[in-house]
Amino acid sequence: MCFSAVELEPNDHLCRYYLGLQLAIIGHITEAQQHIRIGLDLHPEHSSTLHLLVLLLTAERQHKCALTVVENALEEYPDCLNLMYVKAYLELHERGGEKALVTAKQMLELWKSLYEGQTISDMPECDRKSDTRSVFQLYTSEMSDKDSSSLQLHNTAASRVEQALSEVASSMSSFSPRPGPQRAWMLQVEIWLLLAELYLALDQPADVQMCIQEATQIYPLSHHIMHMKGLYHMHKEEWPEAKLCFQNAVAINPQHVKSLQQLGLVYHYLGLQGLAETTLREAAKIEPKNHITWYNLGKVLEALKEYEKASNAMATALMEEKNNPILPFNSVPLCFE
Repeated sequence: MCFSAVELEPNDHLCRYYLGLQLAIIGHITEAQQHIRIGLDLHPEHSSTLHLLVLLLTAERQHKCALTVVENALEEYPDCLNLMYVKAYLELHERGGEKALVTAKQMLELWKSLYEGQTISDMPECDRKSDTRSVFQLYTSEMSDKDSSSLQLHNTAASRVEQALSEVASSMSSFSPRPGPQRAWMLQVEIWLLLAELYLALDQPADVQMCIQEATQIYPLSHHIMHMKGLYHMHKEEWPEAKLCFQNAVAINPQHVKSLQQLGLVYHYLGLQGLAETTLREAAKIEPKNHITWYNLGKVLEALKEYEKASNAMATALMEEKNNPILPFNSVPLCFE
C-alpha cells in the first residue's frame, strides 16, 4: 500500500516516511534510508522522518553520525521528548552513562514544563488543550498500547493480576489514578524507568530503587516497572527475586518480549534449562527477529548439550543483529502532517 501511495504522490513526504518505516521494520535498511532521505529533501525539518533516519543510521552502526543528526534535530525541536529519548540511548552508547543521565534529567524537567500545569488543573481532561509539542512515544510502543489504555480499566486489570501477583495486588488496593491526563503521567513513568536504566548502567543501585519507587507511585500495574525491578535484582544476582519480577511482568503482559528474554535467562542461571528454552522459544514466536532472544536461547541450548541447535541459534542472533537499531523502529511516532 505504501508503494502505491508513493507512486501516486511521489512528492509527498508522508508517503516517503511511511514507506521508509515499513521497509525498516522488515529489515530493508538501505532501501528505507533512500526513501527517508527523499522525504527529508521534500520536508527537511520533519521531526518523525529525522527520528527514523537516526534509527536507520544506528542500524548501520553509524552511531556517531546518528547522534549528530539527533542533536541537530533537537535544535529545531528542543521540547521533543521522542528525540531526547533516542539521544539518551545514543549518549549511553557513545559517551557513557553520565552524559545520558544529564539528558534524562532534562527530560524530567521538560515533562514538568509541558505537563505539570495540566496535572494540577481542576479543568476536566476533555476540556484541556492537547499539547502537540511532544508526541513522545515509548521505545517499545507498549506503554501507550497496554498500560495507558488499561488505566481506565485498572479495576478489571487488577482483578486479573490479583490471582497471580500478590505484590501488585497489594499496591493496587490503594491505587487511584492521579489527576490530569493519564497519558502525561505514563510519560513520566517512562522517564523514571529510563533514569533507572541509566543508574543501573552506572552501578548506582540506590538511585535505581528510588526511580523505580517514583514510577510505582504513579502506576504500580505496569509490566515495565516489574521488568525494571527484575533487572535491578539481576544486577545484584538475586535470581529468585528477579524470577518473580519477570514472572509478574509476563503475567501482566504475556507479549512483553524483554521480560520473556530475561525470565528465560534467569531460569538458565537457576539451572532450569527446560523452562528457559520454553520461555525463550515463546519470545521468539512473538518477535522472531529479536537477536537477544536467539542469543539467550543459544546459551540455554549449549547448557543442554544441544550444540548444533545452539550454534544455529547463535548464527541467527548474529544475522538479526546486523540490522538492529538502537531502539525499535516502531518507537517512531505516527504523524499525519
